[in-house]
Amino acid sequence: MGAAMNEGNNRVGYWVERIQMRWHETVEGILDTGRTLIDAQDEYKRQGKPFSDLIGMEDRDDAKGKQSQLPFGRQVAYRLIAIAEDTILVSNSLQVPPCWETLYALTRLSENKFYELLEAGVINPGMQRKDIKAAEKAEKIERRTIRERELGTKLLATGKNGVVVEDYEWDQEVWSRETGMDRHAANHYSVSDTAHSPEEIVERTKDRAACAADDCAWFAWTTVPHLAIAIDVLRLRGFRYVSSWAWDKINVGTGYWNRNRHEILLLGIKGNVPCPAPGQQWESLLSIASVEHSAKPEQFLEMIEQYFPTLPKIELNRRGPLRPGWDAWGNEAEKEGEPSSQAEAAE
Repeated sequence: MGAAMNEGNNRVGYWVERIQMRWHETVEGILDTGRTLIDAQDEYKRQGKPFSDLIGMEDRDDAKGKQSQLPFGRQVAYRLIAIAEDTILVSNSLQVPPCWETLYALTRLSENKFYELLEAGVINPGMQRKDIKAAEKAEKIERRTIRERELGTKLLATGKNGVVVEDYEWDQEVWSRETGMDRHAANHYSVSDTAHSPEEIVERTKDRAACAADDCAWFAWTTVPHLAIAIDVLRLRGFRYVSSWAWDKINVGTGYWNRNRHEILLLGIKGNVPCPAPGQQWESLLSIASVEHSAKPEQFLEMIEQYFPTLPKIELNRRGPLRPGWDAWGNEAEKEGEPSSQAEAAE
């Protein structure tokens, strides 16, 4: 047992020494460090040993678990491997700077973008990380745009929706049905007085929910008291909760533990739906004065349109005229012609 432990420690020391010898600020040194890490990774794999024995489990010095015995942490180790494995970068090693952070950023560019920047002189031995930041951001936006457009084309052929916005007909609990209904939603529209649990709501709405594609972003409005139920409804429908927005209505409403002045828009994802590219996200709080009871600001739909310009979209319980480019379902949805087959749901 002791001999095996000593042998293992000796191999760790062997790789640490080799990597430390190569870890210096030249392009060839950075590439050689990455190649040495690849060799070490292969040896650890052949011997059935965890690579973390060498590179550690975490990057922070105070983190629990194995620590890197190298002059850098786990994340840097894998980025150096990515640099050494990038054939385009290696073949143009004389044209790139001796900085691993910048080299790693270059690995994240497509081949076309790399050679475009190289030809333009942006990529050169004296460049810095910030010199390609804008190009990297622009390419991420372009990639995301292509993914969204491809998904939109795919979904148009299925007749299903890649975006669903649901404003469920919540039945707000009151102290007394005899004396506490003066500000209840039932005074304005039909509420779901027979379905309150997540399971009951999913059963009640299964027909209208069938409009969602296998790849779909489901936006669900919920009031504060119904938040936990709304998240469970998303989960039971097969969606993974990923984010939310708050609508600050400015006007103060009712409540039990506090007087609510905001509603929440949840987002659940099913399948493969691209999130916005960095820098394209809206803020999580929109402050817009409420006007008509339950009516939601059109600004939220504008945000969704910017996120998903080509995906087929539908509103469930739309109130008023049909929004251009959207389908709609609901007793108060105003649209020409027959109801969409996607959204037919007899209650």
